[in-house]
Amino acid sequence: MTTGSPIRSMTGFGGAAAEDGGWRIGVEIRSVNHRGLQWKGNFPPFLQALEGVADGILRARIARGSVNVRVVCLATAAAPQVRFDADLARAYAKQLDDLAQQVGLPASTRLETLLALPGVSMPAEAEPGASELCQLFERVLGEALDALDAAREREGAALRTELDGRINELENLLASIETRWPSIVDEYRARLERRVMDFLAEQGRVVDEVDVLREVAIWADRTDVAEETVRFRTHLEEVRRLLVDAGNVGRPLEFLGQELLREANTIASKAADADVAHAVVAMKTALDRVKEQAQNLE
Repeated sequence: MTTGSPIRSMTGFGGAAAEDGGWRIGVEIRSVNHRGLQWKGNFPPFLQALEGVADGILRARIARGSVNVRVVCLATAAAPQVRFDADLARAYAKQLDDLAQQVGLPASTRLETLLALPGVSMPAEAEPGASELCQLFERVLGEALDALDAAREREGAALRTELDGRINELENLLASIETRWPSIVDEYRARLERRVMDFLAEQGRVVDEVDVLREVAIWADRTDVAEETVRFRTHLEEVRRLLVDAGNVGRPLEFLGQELLREANTIASKAADADVAHAVVAMKTALDRVKEQAQNLE
């Protein structure tokens, strides 16, 4: 079967690392379920200028999920020296001490606090935004995203297999309802005839077959579930199409699950039959699983 883009779970992990120009950059990405896309990063202070670059790349590659990006940048043996901005550090220290005084705390600015602030420390020859460092970061981030996608696609394939099974189950349940429906009408007609005949026998009268047929026709029209079963099957076909075309199917699948549940409830209320009710209960159970899996998909 020909498919479009792979189906991806929102849960996964990917990592990559590379070395160039005296620096080694490592990137780890973790993603979990979320209705939209949100991400947060843990970047070294001298690479925080690259968060904007990361934002553009991540939004181009990930449709939804909660994503955590951890970046490590280490100097290799041939790395340029780290440069410190003492003037900026003094300005930070003064502001922190002033703030401490305003809130009634002792002034106790620590060196490690200052080093963690943006711009206090950075590579002497490869400052944030320098093309070489930026290119290295983009390459490693892309490789980490490739690894993340591979993990998410593996889980997505497993979810797709389960969804295929659920859709098969729903199709079988729908077929059982459609098969059962003529018997429901026949049984209602038999019950109606029996009740009417018993009543008229007590009155010494004979039932008119035409009247019985008319009443059965009115009841059958009022309780007919043909439209609902057609819509239910159409929604199932749309789910099948989504799973074939693939790509970002999570939200469309959630919507179709809601529509299928609405039709199932209507079928149960109109049919008023124990066998149909049992089939609808099984449908709802399967649809709950479809909903859970849809919430796991990108």
